[in-house]
Amino acid sequence: MNSTGIGAVVGGTYGLAPTLDNMIDLKKAVAIDSADKASAGFLTNSKVEAALAKLKDDQNNYLLSPYGSEVGTSRLCGRKMVISENVPSNLSKGSASGTLSAAIFGNFNDLYIGMWGSLEILVDPYSDFSKGTTAVRALQSIDVAVARTDSFAAIQDIYAT
Repeated sequence: MNSTGIGAVVGGTYGLAPTLDNMIDLKKAVAIDSADKASAGFLTNSKVEAALAKLKDDQNNYLLSPYGSEVGTSRLCGRKMVISENVPSNLSKGSASGTLSAAIFGNFNDLYIGMWGSLEILVDPYSDFSKGTTAVRALQSIDVAVARTDSFAAIQDIYAT
């Protein structure tokens, strides 16, 4: 367990190769706690997606169909895999400094996102006046909480370039 209470799948000394076996282990970390529901899925970044997309079976067929889904979403182990650059790709472990990525598997119905207050939209026509542009800034108070920590597991040391 890490400090958030979310289960962790531990990789190698200097990072873990993105393999199908490692992703199955990530899914298993949630499944053994009976939290692998139909709404569960993978979340990772484009570096990990690209590495997984290059994996082939013994018949030289891609494990992830490069044409089987819309950009940024695929299916892995029968679950949706969503890609977001909000998933870190600059993590460190051992001598692998700032080059490791993360992958999360979880039942995202057990993730709560709370928003309160009103959305503030600030318009500033003066800061970039010389460029002829107007700056717009939106501010919203948001918090995220996990309802059931058994519903999530993460690998935080995937080596994918």
